[in-house]
Amino acid sequence: MVEDIIAGSSRIKWLFVAARNSRFIYKGMALDAQRSCLARGIPPALPGAGAGQGVVPHRTILNEGIPVAIGTDNVPFSPFFSLWNSLAREARNGEIVGPGQVMQFEESLALLTREGAKLSFDERRKGMLSPGMLADFAVLDRDLLSTPPKR
Repeated sequence: MVEDIIAGSSRIKWLFVAARNSRFIYKGMALDAQRSCLARGIPPALPGAGAGQGVVPHRTILNEGIPVAIGTDNVPFSPFFSLWNSLAREARNGEIVGPGQVMQFEESLALLTREGAKLSFDERRKGMLSPGMLADFAVLDRDLLSTPPKR
């Protein structure tokens, strides 16, 4: 699977695989991926029309056949935010960031559940609602399949 991801990613010429807004600690030193990109001449976001197409490009990655998942390893930790973000792609100012990257609900739900289990090599135990599989349940006050992303 790792080879598939690397080979597929190399086909997308504009794809830069580092998170450009990440800060983390490595060997006791604070690293800033955005500053590191800027130091190498890589802008934090591609300027001009269509710049948002390269921000979290799940649609492009999926279309290229590269294994991808949506996760919640950061704040906010609710899976609903990740799901909404892949559907709406709406910035705080209301602008749609990369409209060509908008996903359908069923696709996003699969990336959040089934594909996440595959990428963590746990697809035999979780990721789908099937007999014998592990599952967490949530009781919701609406049908997510018929609710617009803005809700």
